[in-house]
Amino acid sequence: MSSTNLAQATSHPKAGRILLASWLAVLSWGELVIVVILLIAGLLTKRPELSTPFVLVLGLLVSTVALYVVVAFPLKCIHCGRRFLFETLGAKAPQARRRGRLDYWATAVIDVILLRRVTCMYCGTEHRVN
Repeated sequence: MSSTNLAQATSHPKAGRILLASWLAVLSWGELVIVVILLIAGLLTKRPELSTPFVLVLGLLVSTVALYVVVAFPLKCIHCGRRFLFETLGAKAPQARRRGRLDYWATAVIDVILLRRVTCMYCGTEHRVN
């Protein structure tokens, strides 16, 4: 993206909540990896002492996802009014961004963390998150 396009991007009024929701999504991805590792380790080794960390991390994952939903659900695109941190079926804007094989939602989260901007997957409006 050129610096001209970034200058034209709209600054979102709830930028702090967008950033928080994105970090919660990344945290939940990490927790999911740990849950899978603990599950596989528990099944392969048949060690009952692995069940406690598994249950604790699984509970933390559920809590993090619930908090993500609470924080991210009210966030909407200023232009079209759709929730750009929740991906639904249907057509996406030609300007919607994707990173490799990631879906539009994951790309939006990563763009917020790395670039401090997000492109609405439904209308293509770009929002600065600063």
